Amino acid sequence: MAAFYLKYRLQFFITIILIALLGLFIGLAPATFLSSRIYIAYMSTIPFTAMMALGMTPVIISGEIDLSFPAVMAAGGFVFSGLYLETGSVGIALAAALFAGITAGLINGLIVVKIGVPSIIATIGTQFFWRGATVLSSGGLAKSMEDIREIPFHGVLVGRISGVVPAQAVWTIIIALVLWLLLNRYPFGDNIRFIGDNQDAAKAMGIDTDRTKISVFCLMGVLSSLTGVFLCMEMASWWP
Repeated sequence: MAAFYLKYRLQFFITIILIALLGLFIGLAPATFLSSRIYIAYMSTIPFTAMMALGMTPVIISGEIDLSFPAVMAAGGFVFSGLYLETGSVGIALAAALFAGITAGLINGLIVVKIGVPSIIATIGTQFFWRGATVLSSGGLAKSMEDIREIPFHGVLVGRISGVVPAQAVWTIIIALVLWLLLNRYPFGDNIRFIGDNQDAAKAMGIDTDRTKISVFCLMGVLSSLTGVFLCMEMASWWP
């Protein structure tokens, strides 16, 4: 028990602080924080931020940063909405959006790893590129997808389970569990931590640091683009 506490003591104290803050909020505004409506509202909006935060976690652990994610999210949503309106196929639109996310992440990874540009500068640059390309391609106009609410796939991604719980909250938990397994139960996660701790030592151990870092940026790109798709499904529209 003592060993478990020492290993997770930081998380333990953070949890205590969270519980204390929630107790304070409940005490000051019980009508709000004892109502289920506010938590349902959180579960319908927070997952979109959480998905990108989950994608950023391996990037940070590897010692890098990716600031292009808002623009990649917008670009992924634009690709999804445009292709859905053109083809009427959610599958084709989703595959294209995910491919766009992988491409954006791959470009980031190649610029950082192969060219040697610091990630903070590289991803600021690609953020402006994807943002400009998306606004230019859309003409600054929104895309309405009102009929998308009628298809079953909409309910699977952003519907309300039992008419109450937003499905995107469940998907966020699934993504978190998958990433936890990836980071803690597979060699890929060990490689990320070794690189973040000491990249030269990781290379000496035989770890392909370039490939691992590029993969981490690709993962960030995919989750950013997927978040854009979730937002489009939730709002039944895309906004520039």
